[in-house]
Amino acid sequence: MLTRRSALRAAGATVLAGFGAAVTAPAFAADHILKYEYVVQPTFFWCGPSAVHMAITAKAGSPGLEALAQQLGTTQDGTNFGAIAPVLTQNIPDATYREQWIAGGDATPEEKAVFFDRVKKNIDTGFATVCNWVVPPHSYPNGYANGSTIWHFTTVVGYNDNRDLLIADSANFDGKGVYWVPADRVATLCAERGYFW
Repeated sequence: MLTRRSALRAAGATVLAGFGAAVTAPAFAADHILKYEYVVQPTFFWCGPSAVHMAITAKAGSPGLEALAQQLGTTQDGTNFGAIAPVLTQNIPDATYREQWIAGGDATPEEKAVFFDRVKKNIDTGFATVCNWVVPPHSYPNGYANGSTIWHFTTVVGYNDNRDLLIADSANFDGKGVYWVPADRVATLCAERGYFW
């Protein structure tokens, strides 16, 4: 049975800034994309520290993955949802991150609209948004063939005028670590968990 842990063990290892080669996604002049440091999570349970690291580097210097894992209280069971916003706020000067839980199996139209508005405002002011996804079997947005549900933290680092979001995914499944996903789909992936803005 494929779980988040076993899937992440098999994930690729392409990273930026001292760790290896860069991962990129197609970009166009009208796209709004942050500059940030992409990393692949070095363990199967460090998606939280990795997503937070990428969000921090859009605005400030990161203390590093090990320090972030300690600050977040990350264990082999992963990272607690409630730890993300305080650690982002602590590490980004003049930032106040909040958490937004999305109950139920899908985001409502109103939740989708609010989510996109918040992400867009974040990006326009230089801040990334961290998402906590619940991905049902066979529905990973970059085409990865997940055979079971995956719980995973990702980072939104851009948007375009078609309401697509640029996802920096530390799992780098099948060599696709950075990719575009429609905003409404990202909001739906956050359902049963949420996001940090």
